[in-house]
Amino acid sequence: MAIVGIIYAIVFMSGWLVDRFKLLRQIKLKLSIICSHQVSVWIHRLNLLLILLIWLHVHLIDDFSEMTSFITIFDAYTYIIIGYYLLAKFITLFKTNGTVIANKQLAPNTQQLVIKLDKKRSSLSSR
Repeated sequence: MAIVGIIYAIVFMSGWLVDRFKLLRQIKLKLSIICSHQVSVWIHRLNLLLILLIWLHVHLIDDFSEMTSFITIFDAYTYIIIGYYLLAKFITLFKTNGTVIANKQLAPNTQQLVIKLDKKRSSLSSR
């Protein structure tokens, strides 16, 4: 289930990768009929639930839970990734404004936008 979710995210949620590989673009166009934006949002939510279930599963296995160093590293990695996700999702520091330079229709329900970010964000990313 996790692998299917990752492949789905790569095809439907990473425009930079799909734009570079013709085969992925064709797959995305054919599957976009079935997979709407709402389906993508629910799959994203299910991926978050899947991460929680994997974390719980590892903690419930006695052999792993007895290895203190493994559980400590596993938890630290999990908390760092979830913390980064929440930081990027909810903190306004990473939000910025920009100007739409190009708006190209790729499919009936898909648009490709080229956006020039404001100087505020550009100065942060150049550090």
